[in-house]
Amino acid sequence: MEVPTFSTAGTIATMARGESLIGGTPIATSFQDTYLYKNISDANSWFVNWSYSNGMRGWKWMRKETAFKSYGATSCNGAIVAGATTMTLTDATNWDSPSSAIAGSYFKMGSMTYDFFTYQTKTGNVLTGVNGVDLAQVTLTEVHKIYGVPSDYGKPRFLALDNVQYMYVDPDLRQIPYAGQFTMKYFNDGTYAAAFIILPYAIGTHDCVFYYFKKPATISASTDLVDAPDGHGRRALVEKVKAYIWETMGEWDLAEGAHKRSEEEALRCGDQYATHTLEMNNSLSLFW
Repeated sequence: MEVPTFSTAGTIATMARGESLIGGTPIATSFQDTYLYKNISDANSWFVNWSYSNGMRGWKWMRKETAFKSYGATSCNGAIVAGATTMTLTDATNWDSPSSAIAGSYFKMGSMTYDFFTYQTKTGNVLTGVNGVDLAQVTLTEVHKIYGVPSDYGKPRFLALDNVQYMYVDPDLRQIPYAGQFTMKYFNDGTYAAAFIILPYAIGTHDCVFYYFKKPATISASTDLVDAPDGHGRRALVEKVKAYIWETMGEWDLAEGAHKRSEEEALRCGDQYATHTLEMNNSLSLFW
């Protein structure tokens, strides 16, 4: 694979300003750095997601992976009331200790019935900042761990468990995936929000690798790197930013032409770099 290189937001801004003839130090607030970098960030997100919305499997340089270990269940040490904000586990050794974030678990209550919850802190076997317990639980009810994803996570590709590939399934199909599958769930406790990997019930201890696509970079400064590679990708961003400039100026014909060119350049970049082949776990319903 050709190794791409990437430009800074400052380079994109300089090219777009120069080609649209507004100059390097525009007076209009809409064209100054704060607003233009926000537009570059929007254009960068458009470019990253362009491959998904055009039948491709993502940009190759956006692929990442992270290793983690799965663990067997523990249980609650004592009865749990609905709406509980604290609970004690029998053994929380392998449970996450979040910091300014949330971790998650679920109760296994009966056949195909699960109650998910999140928590904010762990001290020994005690979880606090618990949120989402819908039903009361008797003591020693099974508690299973769910697994957080990296902060740059964007979309799933697949998961390997002990080097065996697991297929992604849509979370709306079932709470817990069947053997050979995994899914993703998103939780928000009102303070923190996070996405989690959900593995099959009673999965036990295994070595896992999660393969995913990064989310688009947020652009807010001249030194931030965009996710569109130099060449056709950079040209797609420049044209998209020029379209914004000309729309703001009321030059609708020029803006329409710039939008068209940005699509054409994204397509050329796709021919050069995109992942076209479907992976064995590819699902048309992706987790966003």
